[in-house]
Amino acid sequence: MDYRDEFNIITKAQNERLRQQDRDDLNNELRGTNVGRVARFLSPEAREIIQGDRKDKKGLDPLELALLSMNYTEFCNQVMDENRAAQSKVTALQERIANLKEKLDDRLDSMLDQAVTLPDGRKAFIDEDGSVYTEDHQLVDPALVDGIDWEGRPAYKGYVGILKDRETLDQYGQRADEMSLSLGDIANRLEDLKDDPKHRAEVEAIRKEQGILAEDIDNLAETVTQIGEKYDDSREPSQSAPSQFMAAAPKVDGLNF
Repeated sequence: MDYRDEFNIITKAQNERLRQQDRDDLNNELRGTNVGRVARFLSPEAREIIQGDRKDKKGLDPLELALLSMNYTEFCNQVMDENRAAQSKVTALQERIANLKEKLDDRLDSMLDQAVTLPDGRKAFIDEDGSVYTEDHQLVDPALVDGIDWEGRPAYKGYVGILKDRETLDQYGQRADEMSLSLGDIANRLEDLKDDPKHRAEVEAIRKEQGILAEDIDNLAETVTQIGEKYDDSREPSQSAPSQFMAAAPKVDGLNF
């Protein structure tokens, strides 16, 4: 191998490293990192505009303006893609909450159908300590339920547990709706800012705000999943799940409504 072959091998390796650097820089630009390919070809004045330290674009030549615009457009597109992904997540979360609320409503209807009916028409449930409560949590006079067989009837603890989870899902649904509105507002703000690179610092702040929302969506989705698992018929009963029925109760001769 003569010196020319060795030189060509070295040159080829250097060129490959440069191409890899170019690919890495492009990926950085697409992620919004301000050390990428386009910034390499800009003057210090143009880079100041990208970083939000300078608002005035006077003094930049047409090529710099074009490169600056291309860099900013790619960045805005990336942030808008992240917004659409977050909106897709929150829409899926809203659907999960709605479906789970419907499932709990069915459970509650079933429990009321199987609950003891008092002479005045109210539904009643027995608690672990033997106290009896109506569906609206009013304590029932023991004399009124004396002699009732509670075996196999829905338990008050289970009834209350489902009611609490149902109320929690209402709150989570409202929060998910607020998140969806916030993401829609962010999308509108991004649309207004996408054509002018001088707003890059503002878009950076919006991206952080949007990232916090996306994280909140993930956390809320995990909590909803935990609630749903308690009512998953395909899973083994969990100790954390509310006890919905009286496994056994002493039978007392007398009335059995």
